[in-house]
Amino acid sequence: MKWTPAPVKAHPLVNDRRTPVKRLMKRLDLDKFVNKGPLQDGAVETRRVVLPLKQHAGPPAEPIVKLGDKVKTGALVAVPKEGNLGASIHASIDGRVVSMNGAIVIEK
Repeated sequence: MKWTPAPVKAHPLVNDRRTPVKRLMKRLDLDKFVNKGPLQDGAVETRRVVLPLKQHAGPPAEPIVKLGDKVKTGALVAVPKEGNLGASIHASIDGRVVSMNGAIVIEK
């Protein structure tokens, strides 16, 4: 036996139940909100990043870099243990690894 869905009909008063957008915005206090964006254009210069080794449900990732290593943006710096759930971690800036205590810290 094949299942077929029952036909769906809109309520006969659907057009009378609509709320005007201006009234809805007033009820939600959105009429007081003023967006003057964009706030700023341009890139943000980052001199230091902290990359936590635990970023997922599994155990922390294992660093594959050492203290003092130079890394480039996008370089792989930590991987999950084989057979475990985890996330690979990549450097987000060019720099030198300055700390590895629960997180990899990279400074320019």
